[in-house]
Amino acid sequence: MINWHVITGSKGGIGKTLLTLLLLENFLENEENGSTFVVDLNATNADSSAILLHQTAIGQPISQFQITEDGKQCMTGREILFQKAVSSVDGHIHHYVVVRPANPYGLYDSVSFVDLLYTIKRCANEITNTLDIKSLKNVIIDTNYHFCNLFSDKAEPYRFYQDRGILPEDNMTVWFLWVYRQLDKLMNIIQDIETTTIKLTAGRIELNFRTKNNNTPFMHVFNPGALISSHPDADRKGIMEKGASLLSSLVKGKQKDFSNLGGLEVLEELSKGEYISFKKWIEKLIEARTQIDERVNQDPYILLLDALIKALLQWNYEKGYGSSLEERPCNVIPLSVYQDALQYYTDKNIKDPAGRLKDFDIYKNFSKLICG
Repeated sequence: MINWHVITGSKGGIGKTLLTLLLLENFLENEENGSTFVVDLNATNADSSAILLHQTAIGQPISQFQITEDGKQCMTGREILFQKAVSSVDGHIHHYVVVRPANPYGLYDSVSFVDLLYTIKRCANEITNTLDIKSLKNVIIDTNYHFCNLFSDKAEPYRFYQDRGILPEDNMTVWFLWVYRQLDKLMNIIQDIETTTIKLTAGRIELNFRTKNNNTPFMHVFNPGALISSHPDADRKGIMEKGASLLSSLVKGKQKDFSNLGGLEVLEELSKGEYISFKKWIEKLIEARTQIDERVNQDPYILLLDALIKALLQWNYEKGYGSSLEERPCNVIPLSVYQDALQYYTDKNIKDPAGRLKDFDIYKNFSKLICG
C-alpha cells in the first residue's frame, strides 16, 4: 500500500514547497515501515527537486519510461527521473528519492496524472532495490496545480485508478492551501463554471478516495504565506462571536522571531475533532463569510482569516461547545508561524533542507497538528 500526498493550491508562492518539506521530514522521522518519494511537478519553479538535490544527490538519476501492461508506451516522451538523496534526522542517516519529469514543462491532466502515479507504483520495487533503500511507503507530489487540474469532475477517469491498482489498495490525501481569492470565488451567488467545477471535482475525489475511517481525503491548510496580507492591527472583535474575541488578547504581544497572524496560534492548540467533508467545510466558510461585518467587503485581504475563525466557532457551536473554541476538524490545519529564516529557505543552497526543518517552530507545530 502506498500513501499518496498531493500538494495543491490556487496560487503560487503560498507555501506548497514548504509543506512538501514539512511532510518529508515527518515521514523521515517515522520511516520504519518504508521510504518516501518526493515528486516535483512544479513546472514554473521547480523548487523542491532543486532544493532537495542540492548537495544531497547520490549518483546519477535512473530513467524510466511510462509503459503500459501490454508493453505499449502511453505517455510519449514522458521520461521520469528517480534520484537518491540523503538527510540526517536525530543523528541517523535517512534516504529518500526525488522524482521529476525529464521535461518539467509537460503538463498533466486527470488521465496523464494517473499514468504518472501508475509508473511510480509499477517501478517502485525496481527503484528501491536499485538504490538500496527501504520499500516505498509515502509519495509526496509538489505541484503548481489546482486539484481540479489533476482530478476530474467526471466519473470515467477514476476508473483508471481502479484498473491500475491504485484504488482501493492505496490511500490518497489532497492537501489544499487556501487563499482569500479562492473563497471569494466560491462565494459567488451565481454559480459560474469555475465554482461548479470545484464543487463537482471535490465531490468526485471524496466519493472515490474516501475510506471506511475517513469520509474525505482533503486536508485544508491555512498558512501565513496565504494570510500575510492581513492587516496585523485589524480590530476583529466586531466580527467574531463572544468566544472568538478572546483570541486577540491571547496572542497580543507574542511577537518572537515570527509573526503570529491574529489567532492562528490559538487555533493550533485546539483538540482534534473528526474529519469534515469538503462540502461541509465550504458551507461553514461561506456561512462565516456572510456574517462578517460589511467593512471587510472593501478589503478582501483580511477575509480568509476572519472566515476561518468564525467557521471554527460555528463548528464548535454545533458540537455543543457554545461560543467557545475547543476543537477543530482534524483535517483543518492552521499554521501560525512565519519565521524570518524561512523567507529564504527555498534558495537552492541549503544543505539537508528537510533535516534542518526539525528545529523550526513551524515543523514542531505541524507535527502536532496532522492526524496519524
